[in-house]
Amino acid sequence: MQEYFLEHAGLDVFAKWLDPLPDGTYPNQNLVQGVLNCLDSMRIAETFIENSEIEEVLREYAEGKAKMPNL
Repeated sequence: MQEYFLEHAGLDVFAKWLDPLPDGTYPNQNLVQGVLNCLDSMRIAETFIENSEIEEVLREYAEGKAKMPNL
């Protein structure tokens, strides 16, 4: 199932879920935590990360731009 998810741009879907909302706020902390937990439990080849939008979105969270408590 994981391979199918990765091969069909699942990381881009996760990136969209984590993107700021139209009003500039970030998604609910529970949603963010759920997506991050799911990503953490997956074995993802570097090529999938390089070919998706997830790396840039995760960088924003890591740099604190989302102004979320430590996740």
